[in-house]
Amino acid sequence: MSDSRRELREFERGLAELGLTATPEILEQFRKYLAALYHYHRKVHLISHRDYERISRKHFLPALCVLPFIAGLRRTCDIGAGAGFPSLPVKIFRPEITLTLYESVRKKARFLEYLTAELGISAVRVVESRADAEREAKYDLVLIKAAGKIRNLLTTIDGLLEPGGKAVFYKSSGTDTEIAAARPRLARLGFRLGIREVRTPLEGLPLRLVFLERATT
Repeated sequence: MSDSRRELREFERGLAELGLTATPEILEQFRKYLAALYHYHRKVHLISHRDYERISRKHFLPALCVLPFIAGLRRTCDIGAGAGFPSLPVKIFRPEITLTLYESVRKKARFLEYLTAELGISAVRVVESRADAEREAKYDLVLIKAAGKIRNLLTTIDGLLEPGGKAVFYKSSGTDTEIAAARPRLARLGFRLGIREVRTPLEGLPLRLVFLERATT
């Protein structure tokens, strides 16, 4: 069995745990996603080398854990998008969202352009820049997986998030100190903090989704 076939079988098993079903078209997009990651394996460091044997478990499925909590949010960006996690798996399941991928490393930005073309998805924009350089675009959903500590990104999020919008950090369970360090600035910036503790499909590892919600007024 090829790597992609094994990965897709695991992916479907994990989707069942999440209560999701993939159409043949969705599965084909994830197959192409895998092929793009394999193709770029030795060109640019996108994910841990050992993760190439467990992409579904470590990246695809954890990314989708946010889906129950973002209904109605459509204008989306990903800060430090890298290999496209978590936002591109979310986009595949929520094709109605518009997505901006901020990635300042040129080789990674080129990968994201290649990947989105291979996937054939629309309403995706790759910006070869840091998100904190954005001066015009506003979003109602900001996704952040591995771009840094919460406190250090608050100014960036403050400049990007619409009233009523949400920023979501994907964190491990051991982030109490990081969250405590951010709390004093959260109130000053008008953010409400929320935390959802979930378990990743197949492996059952703890995943902490940290929500920063901006008031509507």
